[in-house]
Amino acid sequence: TTSPTSSPVTSAVAIGCFMEGDVGGPGTNLVPVNNNPVETCRAHCQDQGKPYMSFSCAGQGAGQYCGCHTESDFSSETERPSYECRGECTHSSSASCSGRSDDGSRVDTNCPGWWDGSANVSVFEGYS
Repeated sequence: TTSPTSSPVTSAVAIGCFMEGDVGGPGTNLVPVNNNPVETCRAHCQDQGKPYMSFSCAGQGAGQYCGCHTESDFSSETERPSYECRGECTHSSSASCSGRSDDGSRVDTNCPGWWDGSANVSVFEGYS
């Protein structure tokens, strides 16, 4: 899934959680500058001239995948439950949650979560 952090580059308001393939793939794997993935992705998308940003598979590889989008990328897609973007399901490319945690903890080991400078977390500054 793609994180509910898809937001206008200038205002950073979350608009929902969507399946990754539905909004154009995972994006570019970026290492967060100053341990701030939100600002790193926002600057990247602003440089691309795209008004919306999204995250997918936080914590995989060097940082997180940052996608840059236009409004039309999201307008016709089905929004997913936010717990999917928080990693409370086992990683899957299917449009359903499997292996969901009972206590809201992160169970997606393929995408371990945001690195906040000291540990992996499921939410960073309100984004997941």
